[in-house]
Amino acid sequence: MYPTLTFGASVICQSYRNPALLAKMVANLQLLTGGRFVFGIGAGWMEEEYRAYNYEFPRPGIRMDQLEEAILIAKQLWTQAPASFEGKHYRIDNAYCAPQPDPIPPLLIGGGGEKRTLRLVAQYADWWNIPGGSLDNYAHKLDVLRQHCEAIGRDYDEILKTWSAEATAVAPTEAEAQHIAAASPYNNQDAIVGTPKQVAAQLQAFIDLGVDYLIVRVLDFPSTTGLELFAREVMPQLREAHKARRG
Repeated sequence: MYPTLTFGASVICQSYRNPALLAKMVANLQLLTGGRFVFGIGAGWMEEEYRAYNYEFPRPGIRMDQLEEAILIAKQLWTQAPASFEGKHYRIDNAYCAPQPDPIPPLLIGGGGEKRTLRLVAQYADWWNIPGGSLDNYAHKLDVLRQHCEAIGRDYDEILKTWSAEATAVAPTEAEAQHIAAASPYNNQDAIVGTPKQVAAQLQAFIDLGVDYLIVRVLDFPSTTGLELFAREVMPQLREAHKARRG
């Protein structure tokens, strides 16, 4: 129904699937969608979810190593036939991915860890996402990412920056928006709350920092009222602001 939309996960936990299988699944999605899939992946963090499904939950350093190996396996399977790779945690030996994705899907790495995650973003990512947090926090993370890019000689501007507005309450009046936020278990101190004009102004501050795409979760879900209002009145304002910034 929506043949022009680009879509993807924001992010897939790399721990939950064999990385070669995941790469083949992504390749199939890229084929079935005509090249419109964004491959979002992260190291994983929610221990209770790991435990619920009996997945191993190694320490953060190991999960980061596994994330990097999963990325390298995907890249090899998508460009070599056969492909082989041997790391500390994962390996493939004369493996095939057919059909290989064409084009190769953009790689989105999610997370804000300053030592490892943002370095991996600088090394490998086409897109970067971080969920929630304040404007000051996002500005700081951008500075750290810029430093990692400079250290390895990567063009910082090549990386498309995204931000997840994980708690957004929009309504015709500020009082209605505040009521929606107060009633939601997902509300937090960094929530974006207000009328369409107020919400657009709050999100505009992130665009001014360099955000290219916003991932929005409305707090009145599963109702579609807030989402429809956001699409109808907030998105046009943000789209125009983004176009002006990009020239």
